[in-house]
Amino acid sequence: MKLEEGMYVRTKVGKIAKIINKYDNSGSLHNENFVWVLDDSSVLALHSQKAVKASYNLIDLIEKGDYVNGKRVYNISIVDGLKYLDVEVEDYLSDMPFINADQIESIVTKEQFENKKYEVIKND
Repeated sequence: MKLEEGMYVRTKVGKIAKIINKYDNSGSLHNENFVWVLDDSSVLALHSQKAVKASYNLIDLIEKGDYVNGKRVYNISIVDGLKYLDVEVEDYLSDMPFINADQIESIVTKEQFENKKYEVIKND
C-alpha cells in the first residue's frame, strides 16, 4: 500500500491519523519506510507496515462497530456511488439514521472503545 501526504491511515490497533509528511529512511541500515502522522494534536512517526487501510477519504477507514459522532455504525451503505454510515439512533424519526462523509465530526474506533471501556463486575 502506497502512503502519501494528505491521506488518512487506520493502524492495526485501530487508531486513525492523517499523514502530514513522508519520511524515507531507505538509505539507512534498517531500510524501513515511515510517515509522519498527526494524531491527537501531536506528530508521531508511523511505520508503513502498521497501516491497515489508507485513503484520502476519511469515511473509507470507518468500519462496522466504530462510533461516529457518538453513534455506533452498524452498516455501511453505498447509494449512487456515495458511501453512507448507518448508525444506531434512539428514535428513528427524531434523528438522522445515517451519516455521510461531510457530517463526520468525531470517530472512536471499536478498538479504542474496547481498550478504554471499564466492565463492572457484580458479586451476586
